[in-house]
Amino acid sequence: MKLKYIDMVGKDKSTPRYRRRIPTRIQAALGREWFQVHLRNQSGAKMIAEWETIGSEFDRLVAETTKRMKGENNRSPAMLWRDAILRAEGLLDGVQGLDRDEARTIVAEGLVKQGEDLLVVRAVLAPSLEAPAITLLDARNIYAAERVKADPDKTTPLERHVSRMEHVLGPLKDMPLVSLKREHGRNVRGYLWNTYRKKDGKKLSVDSVSRELSIMSAIASLGRRRIWERSVIGCILRGRQVGLVNCDADRGVNLIMGCKEPV
Repeated sequence: MKLKYIDMVGKDKSTPRYRRRIPTRIQAALGREWFQVHLRNQSGAKMIAEWETIGSEFDRLVAETTKRMKGENNRSPAMLWRDAILRAEGLLDGVQGLDRDEARTIVAEGLVKQGEDLLVVRAVLAPSLEAPAITLLDARNIYAAERVKADPDKTTPLERHVSRMEHVLGPLKDMPLVSLKREHGRNVRGYLWNTYRKKDGKKLSVDSVSRELSIMSAIASLGRRRIWERSVIGCILRGRQVGLVNCDADRGVNLIMGCKEPV
């Protein structure tokens, strides 16, 4: 079966490459025309799973870049690092005649002279650096994409709830998802019951507080589940065993439940 966007590269044309043109409207923002990733697997179910994962990554990149260009940038530190890694790999793939390490130095020097985002420069020089922790903002973004789906009747309540959470917990981008404890939920509950007041000066009802806490729990739970699912797919693609560990960094992805090397 021939997979869309796949061609074969390398000296002996044995390495599959996912190559897809980036929409014209966002090419300038990303600094490249093509989205290119070399696959690790050459056939079978693992190759298909990897192809599907890369396609989803492309779709997310397009959607998030489009939002950013519209001034709707709500990316977490982990997402900023992931986007920097993708941009860096795209730039390096365009260098011909040099090995990867030589290319990194030359590309990085050129980016610095152009005033490029230092995060991209860092991704070019050291892509294996530990990625930022997955945060509650990542979970919020997953929840918004899957449960809210740009529905205006759901978007406003979600943002109102996020605002109340941040009043207690601080910016969501600074709250690692693995650090979220029951104590944080109790603090939010205490604020909603004892301190928060509506515009008319009245307290929230018991049902309203319960609903708010349910949303907070759903955001965290869905975020953990989806991030774990992505980490498991990544582990399978890299031929690793899947294990329950607290955290693992691999090419720009900080995992909630990640991988461990085979013993």
